[in-house]
Amino acid sequence: METKDKPKLLILAQLPPPVHGVSVMSQAVVASGILRNNFEICVLPIQFATALQDVGRNNSRKLLKLWVVTIKLVYQCLVFRPDLVYFTLVPTGIPFYRDTMLLTLIRWLGIKPILHLHGIGIRQESHKGINRFLYRWVFHDVDVIHLSPLLYYDIENHVPKERCHFLANGIRSEVQHPRKKAHQALTKGPVRLLFLSNIMEEKGPLDFIAALGILKARGIHFHGTMAGAIYSETCYHQLSALAKSLNLGDAFHFVGPQFGDEKEALFGNADIFVFPTHRDSFPLVLLEAMAHSLPIVASSEGAIPEIIADGVTGILFPKKNIEKMAQILESLIIDSDARTKMGKLGEERFANHFTLEIFETNLTRILVSCCQS
Repeated sequence: METKDKPKLLILAQLPPPVHGVSVMSQAVVASGILRNNFEICVLPIQFATALQDVGRNNSRKLLKLWVVTIKLVYQCLVFRPDLVYFTLVPTGIPFYRDTMLLTLIRWLGIKPILHLHGIGIRQESHKGINRFLYRWVFHDVDVIHLSPLLYYDIENHVPKERCHFLANGIRSEVQHPRKKAHQALTKGPVRLLFLSNIMEEKGPLDFIAALGILKARGIHFHGTMAGAIYSETCYHQLSALAKSLNLGDAFHFVGPQFGDEKEALFGNADIFVFPTHRDSFPLVLLEAMAHSLPIVASSEGAIPEIIADGVTGILFPKKNIEKMAQILESLIIDSDARTKMGKLGEERFANHFTLEIFETNLTRILVSCCQS
């Protein structure tokens, strides 16, 4: 298709920094070769926070950036004249009001938007004050991309199913396999448990530490590793104190944020990936663990039951049920054959459903369909 024949797509999305699930997926959209083969693309980044700790906090610098984004948005709509605006709208909090203003501007300029949601909370927030009116306005006569049918309940009062497109996230499948070599030297050592996420209470790091304490009290041999950027200093101090009070000693280590080869090595050295999150939509880290052939023990939250085939590629448990999590971990620590089988099936499931190429292909199909309608 010649460039002049391609529909025009304006991408209005959160890009790194900071690095989190939404910005990672938005960067993948911007870089997609499949998308660029079908659209003439213009990118307008939304980067109000530069560090993870700055997300959700307001200051004068962010207000200035909002004015800059607004001016650029008007310019691109008038000069580039997109056929469609792809917009990663934040569904709750102060950023929602900011994004509502930008969406209103897009509509006033006569451009068709499609909203990509990466979070939940709309159902709960809809009952608060002006939100009832705003959500009705935001989702009126607009197509929405959501992560999973399991999350549709959150917007069912505002978006009819015929206007909701479900799109699972995907990540690159080019994975190095240091795990095979590493495990030759680790077969006689303790089973290695890995938790990797931003260190904040809702991701469940305190639950992970508590479960390790239960395993230690039962005489189970293991080594627990926790990795991730510290989002909440309070949470980090709590988990450090808890690990000390449970006398975990050398059985537990916190290694901080890990990227590139260091992150690959963490996955390669692990035997089980643990993710006891309290609140999540579609955590990308589970896809990474599956790509590395790791069995997963995770809480049944958000779209996680769609990612993990319970009892097949991992085992799910009710969130905050630390005793149940410890019980599952104990069974997998003892049963190496079950770990190997789950990890292999998880890698196959990843390859069949959650690669970046699958994500890009399905996203392109959705956007082409919206343009044609």
